[in-house]
Amino acid sequence: MMDRLTTPDFIDALCVHEAAHVIYNERRGPCFYNVLKTRITCDSQTGIWGGQFGAIEQHEPFCWDGNHSTFEHWLMGDAQAGAAGSVAAQRLYPALDDHGEEGDRRKFLALCEQLKEHPYAPRVHVDMFWAVAKDIVRRQLDSEPTLMQRIHEKAVELRPRLGF
Repeated sequence: MMDRLTTPDFIDALCVHEAAHVIYNERRGPCFYNVLKTRITCDSQTGIWGGQFGAIEQHEPFCWDGNHSTFEHWLMGDAQAGAAGSVAAQRLYPALDDHGEEGDRRKFLALCEQLKEHPYAPRVHVDMFWAVAKDIVRRQLDSEPTLMQRIHEKAVELRPRLGF
C-alpha cells in the first residue's frame, strides 16, 4: 500500500477517481456521501497489516423504481457513475498502471447479480453494459470541457478529506 501511495501521481489520480464518482452521481440527482479516509492498519494480535485507500461511500444509492421502461436508463446511470472514476483517472494520469476500475466493476457486477432476483428486472450483458458506460464517459469528457474541470475542482476539495 505504501508503494502505491508513494507512486508519483497516484494520490492525485485517486482523488480524481473519487471526484468523478461524485460528479457523475450528482448528475443523476441529489447525492449524499461519506468520505472514507485512507488508512493503514495493523492487527495487534496477528501483526497483519491492512488498509484502505480513500473512497466515497454513497449514503443511499439511487434505486430503480421497478418500472421496466426506466430500467436501462437507471442502470446505465449507475454504470457511468461507477466507470467515471477510472476513465477520468486514466485520462489525466495515463502512465499509471492501475486506475481503480476493477473494484468499481466488481460493485457493478454485484448490483447486476442482485437484480437477477428482481422479478421485473430485464437481464443485461454486464460486460457490454460496462464497456458502453466507459465509452459514454470518455465521449462526455471529450465533448464537455467543463466536466473535467468540475471533476478536478471536486478532487481538490476531496483531497484533504481523503487524508492527503
